[in-house]
Amino acid sequence: MKLLVPFGREMAPLGALRPKLAELFRALFEGAPEPPPEASEEWVPRVDVEGTEKGLLVKVDLPGIDPREVEVSVDDGMLVIKGEKKEDKEEKEIILHRRERMIGKFYRAMKLPREIDPEKITATSSHGVLTLTLPYKPEVKPRRIDVHLEG
Repeated sequence: MKLLVPFGREMAPLGALRPKLAELFRALFEGAPEPPPEASEEWVPRVDVEGTEKGLLVKVDLPGIDPREVEVSVDDGMLVIKGEKKEDKEEKEIILHRRERMIGKFYRAMKLPREIDPEKITATSSHGVLTLTLPYKPEVKPRRIDVHLEG
């Protein structure tokens, strides 16, 4: 019974799990492009994706970032959001004791569903939240069909 380890004994390293976890993450993000080489130390902004009858809303948290510095594009069926949050410049000398807020380049890519019309995607920004509206193509929108009685 190798799976049961008495308390106090050292457990075998979990290194055997690493390939399985890597495989799982590859499967989850299959098709997502790799960040550009110059962006290897980028952070990933958090998003909410909401479905409506007209399409999808993607809300991206980008606090403290000038919306003019954010690049949103569609490339080969992928929605790409990238930019950079620059460090605040202080005039006086300070001693930094703790830093938890993200700075530097950010990058997020998501595969677009086929039902989305990439030509009609719009973006707005308010209070540090970038909201992308991704409308469905007209032929995909649900529509009501009236049923008529014969005779």
